[in-house]
Amino acid sequence: DILSVLQTRLTGSKLYEPVVFRASIPTVKLAISEQLLTQSDVRKPYDSDSKLKKLSGVTGYDLVLVSSIDDYEYDSAKNQVNVVMSMRIIDYSGAKAVPRSAAQSASSPATGGNTPELKIAAELVRTLTDKLMTAILTPKPTTK
Repeated sequence: DILSVLQTRLTGSKLYEPVVFRASIPTVKLAISEQLLTQSDVRKPYDSDSKLKKLSGVTGYDLVLVSSIDDYEYDSAKNQVNVVMSMRIIDYSGAKAVPRSAAQSASSPATGGNTPELKIAAELVRTLTDKLMTAILTPKPTTK
């Protein structure tokens, strides 16, 4: 699944130890009871920088990784899936947030045969996830 791709790539980089966000994390539960967070703050989608910054601060994690499927189309005549996906890692450790992002689109082969749409889509998204992780984890060249 996608989560295992993310965790494997982050752990394999030897730079990160991934933790999956859950509303049941004790510091999150405490922040809700103390009204530092609302129920909507801890629910998907995690699509606003202010929500991510709040969650980062409460959990104590300086880095946040978010991904999204920005567009999805299925052509039943060709049994083909088209996906646009994006991913961001945001570093909140300094005074200013430092994001690294990547986005890419992909299409499955138009010869899907009798393969179920869900299986085609899952494989395509898994492949895109791996490509986006490569883009995000590859250090950018520095200029002097």
